[in-house]
Amino acid sequence: MTKRVKRNVASTPTSTATPASSLAPQELSPSPHASKRGKTRPDRAPAPRTSFSLTACRKWFATYLSQDGDKQIEPAGVMKLCEDLNVTPENPVLLVLASDAGCERMGYFTWNEWLSAMNKYQCASAGSLKAKLPLLEARLTTPTELDVIYKFAYDFARSAQDNPAQRSLDKDLAIDMWQLLLRRGWPLLPTFLNFVRSNAIKVVTRDQWRSLLAFARENTDTVENYDETQACTLIFLSFSLSLSLSLSLSLSLSLSLSLSLSLSLFLSFSLSTNLTWMTNAECFV
Repeated sequence: MTKRVKRNVASTPTSTATPASSLAPQELSPSPHASKRGKTRPDRAPAPRTSFSLTACRKWFATYLSQDGDKQIEPAGVMKLCEDLNVTPENPVLLVLASDAGCERMGYFTWNEWLSAMNKYQCASAGSLKAKLPLLEARLTTPTELDVIYKFAYDFARSAQDNPAQRSLDKDLAIDMWQLLLRRGWPLLPTFLNFVRSNAIKVVTRDQWRSLLAFARENTDTVENYDETQACTLIFLSFSLSLSLSLSLSLSLSLSLSLSLSLSLFLSFSLSTNLTWMTNAECFV
């Protein structure tokens, strides 16, 4: 059964100010729509036009299908879309697109999912979508927008697992998603990801995933503000302790090197002074 699609309706343009001369009383001419009783019927405003074409959008969708009869875009079609948009598959705008479409499987677009996003963007061609990519990418820097996309990404990534029914997310997939979503807004991300890679954990729970975004916002470039008494997950406590220990060791090493350098300079100065004194003494003798 074919579903009807409700098109977005552009707002009616505001009428321009009426010239002062037109405000003077004028003789009214009979309206062509006047009824026999002498009442007038206002003219109906023409329906506003939109640039979105459902037919063009469907034809564009069909260009990414693997073969006639397919009902959804598959990974090969997504790769072709990336080529048309001149982006790599790792570009975070694809994650924004998937979120707006409400995709249930990574690497796939059904017609309804595709139409949901393109109707929102008012795009019916690769060129029109490409022009909106900067706006899509900018949404990752808006906290409220990022909250929605970040929440969507967990289940979206789970769909790519060998066992999609698994409630937790594989560590490697979680790392890939974090790199897409947080690489521009969290200076500690590389350090955190190295910690996760070396940690014995194999999966990331939904609670750990959700809590990381709040943790990153509270601890942008240091863990000094981290409140251990409010730790939601052990991984953040372990990371904070690990980072604090690394910083302490780094400071100790820097202090040791500084002391060693100072001692070396002192010994060099003393040796130079002694040699100078001995040379002067020999000359005196």
